[in-house]
Amino acid sequence: MRFPIRLGTWRPLLAILGARKGRAFVDVEPEKITFRFGGHLVEVPPSQILAAEKTTWAWWAGIGWRVGRDSFAMIGALDGVVRLDLASDRSMKVVGISHRYDRLYVSLEDPKAFLDALEAVLPTKKEE
Repeated sequence: MRFPIRLGTWRPLLAILGARKGRAFVDVEPEKITFRFGGHLVEVPPSQILAAEKTTWAWWAGIGWRVGRDSFAMIGALDGVVRLDLASDRSMKVVGISHRYDRLYVSLEDPKAFLDALEAVLPTKKEE
């Protein structure tokens, strides 16, 4: 199931950088969750997602591809943001520099529908 990344008032600038309709989405499938924001592609197996929830995004944190302490974000708008906590560090290159993160943020058109679809593919936790 595909969920568009929310692109707000910065849409024209983001489009120049490659994040435009058709290249700004999250696909939820049973075997992987694919995050595409322009030229950046992140794939995460559902088994690596510990938690996911709606959150806020401060205006001063910026729009676009954001690298923070232990986090990577694909933010096209300040609202509709979801945070995913990952089971282990992931690595990616941003502007040729390697970056490690275990939190992923994404702004979505319909965060609730995304969270519902995500819950459906996450492995169930066995009772101990």
